[in-house]
Amino acid sequence: LYLTGSTSGSLTAMFASTEFLGDIDMSVTTEWIEGADNNAYGILFRRDTGGQYGYGIAANGAYILSEWDEAFETPTEIIEWTFHTSINTNGTNVLRVVTQGALITLYVNSHLLAQVDDSSLDGAFMGLYVGALQEVAFDDLIVTELEEIQGEPLLKATQD
Repeated sequence: LYLTGSTSGSLTAMFASTEFLGDIDMSVTTEWIEGADNNAYGILFRRDTGGQYGYGIAANGAYILSEWDEAFETPTEIIEWTFHTSINTNGTNVLRVVTQGALITLYVNSHLLAQVDDSSLDGAFMGLYVGALQEVAFDDLIVTELEEIQGEPLLKATQD
């Protein structure tokens, strides 16, 4: 899947019609093709009429976690733009987000980037997005709904 942003400040997105009612473990391989290297592209999750979360990286090596309001217009940064050496600049990266209740865990290329507690949204839809003025390829999308075993999350985050 190739997504191309159209204008500065806009967001191009594609959403799955499947509802994921529980916690998810979602990953996708991305390849930045061209365009502005400081715009986000990545995963939208927990989308409903109240808003959505967006985990994105930029081709310049930074990542961000945002929350959009119900109008889906202006994001609020939960994690501000942060550079990380695990992000392949201008290249291929595997993004992964795991939700477990209020805990949101972000990975890139199998490296833990961050964990945050935020229970503002609990929507059931997910998608992929590209910020303005760039082209990005997405492949190998995998979404798994997680279940709890005896009250313990299936996955525990570890840091390299």
